[in-house]
Amino acid sequence: KNYFMIRLYLIINVFYLLMPYLLGLLTTMSSITSLSISAENKSFWLSKVLPISKKIYFGSKLLANQLIMGTLTLIGSIILVCFHNYDILSIIEIFIYPQLIIFAYGTFGLVINLLFPKLNWDNFNQIKNSSSVLITTFGGMLFNGAILVVSFFTINMYGGWLTRGINFFIPIALGTTCLILLKAKGKAWLNNIEV
Repeated sequence: KNYFMIRLYLIINVFYLLMPYLLGLLTTMSSITSLSISAENKSFWLSKVLPISKKIYFGSKLLANQLIMGTLTLIGSIILVCFHNYDILSIIEIFIYPQLIIFAYGTFGLVINLLFPKLNWDNFNQIKNSSSVLITTFGGMLFNGAILVVSFFTINMYGGWLTRGINFFIPIALGTTCLILLKAKGKAWLNNIEV
């Protein structure tokens, strides 16, 4: 009986240690940038002719994603911190890691939506089931699921520093790579979209 209670206690503690990554997993399933260009539908031509730089255009979509998803995740992080005694490093991780994931998958979703836009739709459900949303959602789930599995097995190695290092590096690398792609090819991708 004591063995069972000890195992249950350890599982609960590992669950609490993995909470930032679980929050990250939830945010990857709801990136609004994966449909932000497709949502413009018949008014998309305006984005091509208005004198707005593509940097501002893409930035506004990323900022909207970060504000909406980041605020909701921030509320979830506050609730988590209130219900469990975390050390200061874990508290910082609970607040920063989900925001990094939102940034990374926001840029990833925007790149995917540029590559697979769906502008001819009559019902909003048609773009919610479009290829850009599916690729971003399932890609995010697989990617973050892999991070969760790696985290589960490495959480106690080197005091958790290995897990934290890997898990902070991956979203930063993904987000930076997607930003570089947006800067290099985003304007061309946007101009190639047919209305």
